[in-house]
Amino acid sequence: MSSTKFKLSVVTTALLSAFAAKATAQPMYSIVPVNLSADVQNSFTPNEVHGVAIRPATEVEMAELGPLGCFSQHDESLVNCEDGFQLAGEARLRVDSVSLLDEAPFAMDASFGYIEDYDSFKSYCYRELLYSTCESWASTYWNSWRNTVNGVENIKAFVQGSAENTTSYIDYRITSIDESGEPIGMQSTTAAENVYTPRRNIISVPELPVDDLDSVIDHRAWAKLVASDGTVYVTGSTSKAKRNDNGDYYSSRATIWTAADENSTFSAQQLGWPSGKEQDGQRIAQASVRDIAELSDGSIYAVGYNTFDGSNNYFQASVFKRNEDGSFSQGTEVSGATSKNNDGDVIYSNTQLVSINNNGIAIGESKLYGSRPENGAAANKPFVVEDIASARSAKYLQNYGQSLFFTGVGADLGAINNFNEIVGAIDATQARENDGQPRRRRGFIYTVPNLDTSMRADLFRNKAWLLDDLTNDGNQNSHNNKYRIIAASDINDAGVISATAIYCSVGYDDTTHNSYCGNRQVQEQVVAVKLVPNPASLETEDGTPTINPRGVNDPPVERQGAGFGWLFLAALGFLGFRRK
Repeated sequence: MSSTKFKLSVVTTALLSAFAAKATAQPMYSIVPVNLSADVQNSFTPNEVHGVAIRPATEVEMAELGPLGCFSQHDESLVNCEDGFQLAGEARLRVDSVSLLDEAPFAMDASFGYIEDYDSFKSYCYRELLYSTCESWASTYWNSWRNTVNGVENIKAFVQGSAENTTSYIDYRITSIDESGEPIGMQSTTAAENVYTPRRNIISVPELPVDDLDSVIDHRAWAKLVASDGTVYVTGSTSKAKRNDNGDYYSSRATIWTAADENSTFSAQQLGWPSGKEQDGQRIAQASVRDIAELSDGSIYAVGYNTFDGSNNYFQASVFKRNEDGSFSQGTEVSGATSKNNDGDVIYSNTQLVSINNNGIAIGESKLYGSRPENGAAANKPFVVEDIASARSAKYLQNYGQSLFFTGVGADLGAINNFNEIVGAIDATQARENDGQPRRRRGFIYTVPNLDTSMRADLFRNKAWLLDDLTNDGNQNSHNNKYRIIAASDINDAGVISATAIYCSVGYDDTTHNSYCGNRQVQEQVVAVKLVPNPASLETEDGTPTINPRGVNDPPVERQGAGFGWLFLAALGFLGFRRK
């Protein structure tokens, strides 16, 4: 079986070694395991369970908690931070290969040329991921995709505490939860007749109208907003059939559904492509609206990606603004996150915005073109747009001066809340992916600095942290030491995080990042967890939590026989995180 090594960057290793936990202390977050819903448990036995979204905190709940959210003492509060915010999760049998979440394969394959067979998957890996192990990677991802095409179920979604039946769907994906705890996402009810299209009969959750749109064959839903005037918006995409030389596929348009209130019928607006071309050569236009927010001045902005550059139909991060007549613009690009540089050279295979908050701050990722690796990897480079209304320029995390954000760091961003706290999964090592293997990923949190609305930044010492550091209490025998956080997908204003962890039932051998589980004799599991702020961590002289960064064993350990080889870790790069 494959083995993997966990090695942090030189800078991070030095930091963690210097501050290694010496004694038991109060961690910033309590780790709360989340069980599968009964209908999912009865339908199949998954190999992994992932946390994908958390219910937002309402205005009433935040008024009760105050600006510290669940970090405040809430023993007598009406808000139950541990159980009151439902988590949405996914139970998986296999890796999420060609994800239902993406309009085009791997969020970039506009020609649909990389999904025909094993050799196509291998070609994608060699050209865009650059691994030396692409034959094994292609085998794992092709076999998973082939099963999906043949109608073999893979993913069942669930909402904590909900009894909703998902067993009638081949795949059921949740992208977000609204304040009432209702899921938003997409469902798959039929198998494909060929490799991709008509791939699935996709509808959204809750069901949205499609009959009023011309030739729509499916649609995806991502986020919901109830504006201050009561208007309800749901964002996503709609698709129709389109053929190129590779076969019968589809084009998609960024789409926003609007209703006067929660009880009214939705109508849809399909947005155009800035490229002006549904197809350019073999490249078919695609677009999606991934999130939406109302700013303090009442303006409404949505974010996602659209197809730009009529010569090649590249996917680029896009900002969609609501006009005075209620319609939305077809999107404007983000400076610094365009596919081509000023010299016309292609730098990024695709870019997208994934989340926006009420302060007009958005976050996104730019996938480095395979021929343009940086620091040994063609990674998804994470960035922030600090002013969505005017500047619309990308500031990459590596430029924020944090030791965690080294040059060329890759990440899958989950969400940004209204306290400007970003969560996601980030590279925890600078090992070369070019002619090497995928880097290890770990969940992280970072507060965008120097902004009036970053009111909890001092709790984190104005630093970026791996979440494993913030769950560490220095006690080898504690509950928290049974978990290591490998990804964070969502965070609400109360500070509760939906996450995915590896779990060691007997507890890790020590509190270090790369500790063995049961002296390598116990198999770890992938589980969904909630990270709940711990008010006791603020019971210090200055009211600031005592953070105990985990140490690192030397030399780096190898995991063997525990079922978590590099292929599993590579799969985390394709989680397709969804937001609030």
